[in-house]
Amino acid sequence: LALLIAEAFPTPPGFAITTKALAAFVDENGLGPQVDALFEDAGADAGVLQEKIRSLPLPAGLADRLKEELDSVTAGQETPVRFAVRSSGVAEDLAGASFAGQYDTVLGAQGFDEVAAATLVCWASFFNSHSIGYRRDRGIREFRGAVVVQRLVEADAAGVSFTLDPVTGDHGKVVTNSNFGLGESVVSGRVTPDTFTVDKKSLELVASQLADKKIRIVLAESGTIEETMDAQTSKAPSISDEQAIAVAGLAVRVEELEGRPVDVEWAIKDGKVFLLQSRPVTAVAPPSACESRPPPDWVCELDTPVDPRYPVYSNGNISEILPGCITPLSWSYVGPFIEHAFRAQGVELGSMEEGGPEYQVLGFFFHRPYICVSFMKAAAERTPGMSSDTIHEEFIGPVDRHTSPVTPADRRPGRLLHRFKLIGISLNKARSVESGFRECERMISDQRERSTPETLRQWSDAELVQAVRFTKEMARLSDVHIWASSFAVVYFALLRKQTKRWLGDEEGSLAARLVTGIGSLPSANPAFGLFELAQSVLASPELSARFELEKDNRALYEALSADPAASSFSAALDRFLAKYGHRALCEAEFRNPCWREDPPQAIGLVRNYLAAGLDSPEQVKKRQKAVHAEAEKLVGSLSYPKRAAMKWVLRQARRNIEYRERLKDLIVLRSDRARLIYAELRDRLIERGRLANPDDVYFLLWPEVRDLIEGALRKEAAAEIVARRRREFEWSRSIRLPKIFDGTPRPLEHIEAVDAEVLTGMGVSPGRVRARARVILDPSQDSHIEPGEILVAPVTDAGWTPLFINAAGLVVEVGGLLSHGSVVAREYGLPAVVGVTGLIGNVRSGDLIELDGSAGTVRKL
Repeated sequence: LALLIAEAFPTPPGFAITTKALAAFVDENGLGPQVDALFEDAGADAGVLQEKIRSLPLPAGLADRLKEELDSVTAGQETPVRFAVRSSGVAEDLAGASFAGQYDTVLGAQGFDEVAAATLVCWASFFNSHSIGYRRDRGIREFRGAVVVQRLVEADAAGVSFTLDPVTGDHGKVVTNSNFGLGESVVSGRVTPDTFTVDKKSLELVASQLADKKIRIVLAESGTIEETMDAQTSKAPSISDEQAIAVAGLAVRVEELEGRPVDVEWAIKDGKVFLLQSRPVTAVAPPSACESRPPPDWVCELDTPVDPRYPVYSNGNISEILPGCITPLSWSYVGPFIEHAFRAQGVELGSMEEGGPEYQVLGFFFHRPYICVSFMKAAAERTPGMSSDTIHEEFIGPVDRHTSPVTPADRRPGRLLHRFKLIGISLNKARSVESGFRECERMISDQRERSTPETLRQWSDAELVQAVRFTKEMARLSDVHIWASSFAVVYFALLRKQTKRWLGDEEGSLAARLVTGIGSLPSANPAFGLFELAQSVLASPELSARFELEKDNRALYEALSADPAASSFSAALDRFLAKYGHRALCEAEFRNPCWREDPPQAIGLVRNYLAAGLDSPEQVKKRQKAVHAEAEKLVGSLSYPKRAAMKWVLRQARRNIEYRERLKDLIVLRSDRARLIYAELRDRLIERGRLANPDDVYFLLWPEVRDLIEGALRKEAAAEIVARRRREFEWSRSIRLPKIFDGTPRPLEHIEAVDAEVLTGMGVSPGRVRARARVILDPSQDSHIEPGEILVAPVTDAGWTPLFINAAGLVVEVGGLLSHGSVVAREYGLPAVVGVTGLIGNVRSGDLIELDGSAGTVRKL
């Protein structure tokens, strides 16, 4: 602020109460020992010290100076002057340690008494339990902070501008968020703001996105209030295009002054723009970073060699369970299980040969998993009665021309004999899915009981290594899952053909309704626990108020955990995490924390269940059973032979879809056991000085972790591998790859924008809905969705399921008829479209869209 004022930027008048004032206050009141205790004892109660600070008077000398400064700012003003009293910590905005939003701001203070009280509130906030923990974790003992007192701009509109795109890191754009009223609604995330994008060089507006903002924050008699806007105002632009350009121009000047990307808070009153603060953007590397982009013709070290006989790969199915870039350790665990399951099935069917350790079904390119579609199609063609169309539809999408599952070659005696043999194998496998599930369920349950974090600490290195080694016994679960998945695909495809041929179900909506209401999908079950937690919050005025006032999930979790008055809720949350804490976003990636490791994620999900008038999961389940029952009535209109045939196929489809999802849950539990074992190995490597950073372990392949723990790999060599792989991993994250490619993949230099009014994909859950879009890229960072919005996502695994409860519909960039999001959408009765190419980036939060879950279309309105 001092720099902005010195350079004559438009800023409101004000002054700073310096860090020396807080230090003197602590010394004068003998608070030093209590401050030291907070940094040294994680169990110390910060609330006691904070209450003490707020109850003490300002030192006499400071009080006199404060009165003088306030008089100076208010001199000559005919109306009372209101102030913004804001905290500014010494340790804020360090690289890798931004404290933004962790300290308090008081808006609307008037006169000496209110400003003095607000100053004490800001001082106390420097000792918030979450900010003390944040410092303690990073070894930052500095507690001092300043307080900024500025004349409050009674803004007509306000917001924040970034001198780069905070999502893509594009340094050529200025991105501005704005809303009517004070900027608190934008900064706190209480509304979806308007978004304006301005080209930094030309200062021309290149994009604007208006949101339905619903509320604004305005001044009241004491402080501020939240005010609901009428429908016409809420959808109107909060600032004009000219104002967006003017704000961007000021932000660019600030960036040039500071020599680094910044985010700038601003306010507009009567057409004049005021800058309220500027801070560096610490989370994005500047464009001059020497290794921010990979070199030309770079090939990733871990890329799979491409067999020229089988060159076509797709991530259209596997990226649902393994989205984005996968770390080497996670891939070296999950990859062999997936490869084995596909190959074992192929060997049993006589369509594949026993192979070596190299991948054939799978590919790994630039840290992303792919399925070798041409290899799978060749296997399908070698299987009598099976068409390669099934593979194409599962991994790529609808085929242009259908291939008959029966070829002339299938009528030869040898092929007919083989076909009868396959029928026998398939019938035997179909009968054994349930018993295989029970067997695997017992095995996983037994392993988890013997593999708690406490017991793992007692295991030897050799026992830990053995427990995560690939074995046929451990792979048994994957074998059963692949058969259940295959039967689910085959029977659902057959059901769709029957409903189309016999009941005119051209778009497959009847078939989709027939397989809903299954009601026993483990990935949908966390909704029940979250709903119960939300009900306990709604039943308590105190808890409801705390959820409303504290928007930071981590701060709220820590405050509730430390508060005896909230012990009942905390105990219920602990029970929820004990049951479902293994769930996570991209659950097969061990580097991503699960809910158990990062409980604030669960707090964010509970918030979505606090909306008024929300159907309970039990009501949703009953409704979908009714949908299924209604659909079955249509089946009853068929002749007896057709009705009997369709009911048999339907039973098989529903049964295998259910077991597919339940087996998938067991696979997640198996991975969670591995997560715990890897964490124990990681901790031992850190204790023994063989790894410098806990995060390093994820950049080693499993054999390298084993060799490092056994002493066969030197720590210096491991450090070189980690540094090289970490760099390549970041390079991989910076590029885009095609979803389907033929031959060795090459990063896409240019992403073609899909500028279409109608986007097409695959309709997987029937129904038509028109509503605002809510784009969520990462539920661990952003899990808020308003009731009635359409959830738009790049991919959905089980970690996304709790978001479905508020959604009116679902649109996903990746997925198929029986992908996880599709199955659960049908269970929730959500119209859904998946496999929508060009979705992310073309649809933004706040867009009014119409999706048709039968036709597979998304229309931008």
